Amino acid sequence: MNPDVQESTFFLALRRMRAPLITLILIYAISVLGLTLIPGIDAEGQPTRMSFFHAFYFISYTATTIGFGEIPNAFSESQRLWIILCIYLSVIGWAYSIGALLALLQDQNFQNAVRVQRFNRVVRHLREPFYLVCGYGETGQLLCRALDHLGIRAVVVEIEEARVSQLDLHGYSADIPALVADARQPEILKLAGLTHRCCLGVIALTNDDDANLAIAICARLLAPALPALCRAETAETATNMASFGTRHIINPFDKFGRYLALALNAPAAYHLLEWLTGVPGTLVVPHRDPPARPLAAMRLRPFRKSHGLGPGAGRRAGNHHRPRPTPRTTRNGTGCAATAPGYPPCWKPAFGTPWASPPAPATT
Repeated sequence: MNPDVQESTFFLALRRMRAPLITLILIYAISVLGLTLIPGIDAEGQPTRMSFFHAFYFISYTATTIGFGEIPNAFSESQRLWIILCIYLSVIGWAYSIGALLALLQDQNFQNAVRVQRFNRVVRHLREPFYLVCGYGETGQLLCRALDHLGIRAVVVEIEEARVSQLDLHGYSADIPALVADARQPEILKLAGLTHRCCLGVIALTNDDDANLAIAICARLLAPALPALCRAETAETATNMASFGTRHIINPFDKFGRYLALALNAPAAYHLLEWLTGVPGTLVVPHRDPPARPLAAMRLRPFRKSHGLGPGAGRRAGNHHRPRPTPRTTRNGTGCAATAPGYPPCWKPAFGTPWASPPAPATT
């Protein structure tokens, strides 16, 4: 879809229907002219000619297969012969016009033009604050759901039609205008409300760094006062965005790594972060401490009991008398697998206290 030239759908339909309409006009004109030139006979048997008004009236209801009879007087044989020719011509003209109209309604360009105009009309009539969301993937869906929960409208621009068709299935409380188009084009961003007075900001969440960079540049040039939040997977793209004054740049992989490190080193702090930054409406589950014994031993215990196996049944032959390594002692007096092989990790919260001491070494 090329939005360079924005034109009315009505004039687009007229341009596509130019030939069928000209054909119908010529058929009607020739038919009316023939009826006015061919003489008829009035009720008194005198020759008479039909006026343009009566000829057009008769051709109008005859060509549309309605038929009210011969008016104002009964036709002569010459007039009836001319009417037979006009009937066949009008049927051919209407069949050609209807076929062209059906082809126009099925044309992809015409359908895109109708969608663009409907989308532009809906965005132009918005009177509530909204965010322009470019990209309706998993992150875009979560964001739109959060905005809908907060009572804030959203306008979506997505390049894949399959994702846009899912909008009606997600059950938002407010209608979300969506357009299937490439958000890198400035004209598309204008149609989506980038320069609208109720637009609160632009959010670029596509999986293409070049598209996100183009959106950030267009937002900076067309609406410098609006905040822009953009996704960048590489440091080069983030640097380019920052050079144009993009306020919020997020690297999803870096953010995931930071959250993972926080969850491993400080689970309590990570749980608090989930509480504070979670999507509205998300169910907060209770925090679970890591197990005090090795996970492998806990999973194998029911299997060993059901098969009558002892603690040393899983060792290989020849290693029955190999002693377990003695754990070294840390400063707080507990054995830690970080310094002694064969023991589970010592999970510690943010305040440095171990969750549980490791089990005593088994004896053979």
